Amino acid sequence: MFAKEGDMSVPRASWRTDIDISLAVHVSLATMNIAHLMARQYRKHPELQGIGESVMRYLNRPGDRISDARRSVDPRNLDFLDKPVWHNKTDLDIFVAKELGLNIEDYSYDQSGGKHGNSFYNATVGVIRDLRVNGVIVDLLTDVPNTQKGVWRLNTVDAARFEEEMASGQMAVGNFHCRGEEGTTFVRSKQGVFKRILLEQYGYCLFCRFDLQRWMIGAHIVPFSVMRIKDPDNSMNPANGLLLCKLCDVAFEYGYILVEEDYGVTITDRLRENRNPAVRGWVERIVPEMRIDDGVEYRPGAEYLKRKKRIVLGGRHDGH
Repeated sequence: MFAKEGDMSVPRASWRTDIDISLAVHVSLATMNIAHLMARQYRKHPELQGIGESVMRYLNRPGDRISDARRSVDPRNLDFLDKPVWHNKTDLDIFVAKELGLNIEDYSYDQSGGKHGNSFYNATVGVIRDLRVNGVIVDLLTDVPNTQKGVWRLNTVDAARFEEEMASGQMAVGNFHCRGEEGTTFVRSKQGVFKRILLEQYGYCLFCRFDLQRWMIGAHIVPFSVMRIKDPDNSMNPANGLLLCKLCDVAFEYGYILVEEDYGVTITDRLRENRNPAVRGWVERIVPEMRIDDGVEYRPGAEYLKRKKRIVLGGRHDGH
């Protein structure tokens, strides 16, 4: 008997776990609708805003094999029954709650209506519902009256498009949460939106005014590697970003150029005293102060600039 969505108690007698890393599904998918659902949820429960990304990480993990499928099976699944690609709602809820440090029972009575009023369940069910509607997941069982859904596999079609939609949708509603490792599909997509926002705000390198867009970097003031662990809710916040050319980005990352809280730009002696003519020509073009127009929505945050300076001057990389 397969689990219903939202049912944490149904036994899994028809399952056997058989992990096979080589057959892991490498795709993270979602849509704009997920972002709007999450925006509604985390107005009341801000700690839930990482659920969308966490669901994606769960679905990217190697899954289970199906050892017994006695009901009608979706024809699209016939070639997948013997592969460890299957996921279920019970395990998803446990994974997400553990990863986000949440106790599901804390949400049992946050609204009237019992489990149906539980914000945690509503959030995870909402994500799965949108993935199903958009064809991102395929249910094991289908087209049978009274069939219980709650076991699915990922459908890899249009992965990049869904990834971008999820990133754009979350950023559009102010969800800057991102805690995945650099290089993963979801993080790359959200980083792309982060850079696009900075490009739209500035259009040129804030240090040297270089303006060829393909050479621009959406630079994190406090490194993403620090933010995703210490402050994941703001790890993709454009207020923790500067638009820089590739050369200025490297200099800023390694502390050769510092930015003060009043946007003053300081070139360290180890860079200023370099005698190479090419380096001196570039250094001479660096402005003494970043120009941030009044209409900029995501102005560089003083708290991030201060924290970056502490990291550089203290030689630390943990953000403290």
